[in-house]
Amino acid sequence: MTSSTTDSNPTQTYYDDPSNDQFYALLWGGEDLHIGIYTSPSDTIPSASQRTVAKLAERLHKSGLQLGPQTRILDLVAGYGGAARYLARTYGCEVVCLNLSQVQNARNEELTRGEGLNHVIRVVEGVFEDVPAAVGEGYDVVWSQDSFLHSLDRAKIVDEIDRVLKKDGDARVVFTDIMASNDALHREPALMKVMLERLLLSDLATVDFYKNAFEGKGFKDLGYQDRTADFGTHYRKLGEELKHRRDELVQKEGVKEDLLEKHKRGTREWAETAEKGFISDNGAYRLNSFFVIGGIVTAIAYASTSFAAHHVRYHHRTYALEFEDPQWKRALSALALIAGVAAGIACACLTISDTRWAPDVHGPMLSITFLGIAISASCTEIVYSEQMHISTNYQILRR
Repeated sequence: MTSSTTDSNPTQTYYDDPSNDQFYALLWGGEDLHIGIYTSPSDTIPSASQRTVAKLAERLHKSGLQLGPQTRILDLVAGYGGAARYLARTYGCEVVCLNLSQVQNARNEELTRGEGLNHVIRVVEGVFEDVPAAVGEGYDVVWSQDSFLHSLDRAKIVDEIDRVLKKDGDARVVFTDIMASNDALHREPALMKVMLERLLLSDLATVDFYKNAFEGKGFKDLGYQDRTADFGTHYRKLGEELKHRRDELVQKEGVKEDLLEKHKRGTREWAETAEKGFISDNGAYRLNSFFVIGGIVTAIAYASTSFAAHHVRYHHRTYALEFEDPQWKRALSALALIAGVAAGIACACLTISDTRWAPDVHGPMLSITFLGIAISASCTEIVYSEQMHISTNYQILRR
């Protein structure tokens, strides 16, 4: 490990504490120290955390960057080095792990040697606001997971990222972070104050802050995903694990009781902030029976109404206007019927997927719902314009 001289700070002291390290190593799985991505209620914390790493690598691929032995990656605040080993093992990438905690760095090097990856992974002690010279420059990717929140000068992090990346226009930054919604402090200042004090911070960054900071350096935004749902799930699962393994942590691992109480409160409060939508720019997705029933009833009602309004217009037992309406109006009526039914189906899917287990489906279904409603309503307005806005002999509509 390469070491640089740094002043001890509260974050380093916290993560180098043996009890804290045992807590994170045992409950988070010993490889990763970030929020996982959950696709099923049965997902474990380690498996979900590893999925986050795989998804970030996948996003790099989708952005047009081919990961391989030629790829140099700087992992800012690498923790136990789980992401670095995944990238080296899976793609053969060369990774430098910058991290402040000496305890975590020692574990990282031990695990890396155990996998025989120490020839492509290097660990450097230091901070991301002032990246040591030992790290070097000219990286293809800067990677980080749930670490920028600990900084008191996040703009400086962006400056350092810009400095260490190669300048050929094909470099990438991919990161996750715990962020605040834009109105979190105004909606419930007491709860946010508790959370910030626990992190020894004065604030949390927002999505807009990072977008503006990176765009100010000439970066192009390639997409943002809100994982608030996973954030809440992750901390609920941590709370459950803590409850089930409390005796093991105290008796076998020597974790202090008062520290476990602190973590117990912390996991509960983090989950609460996620459920209230304070930890992102979009609200958390939670399964709520009243919402599900109401949403499905609304979906069925809208689809049925759209179908009825246009089916009865041309059915021979009702208005039978098939031969009186011009072809363009009949085509618009068919489009309105199809769009209305599609909007209803999408609304039903939106209602079911609007949970912590399927947040990825939420965005597309919401778009289809509103697009379907817009098309259906517009076409219906045109088709029924004479009956709605012009004095008409309605006798012709009765057969």
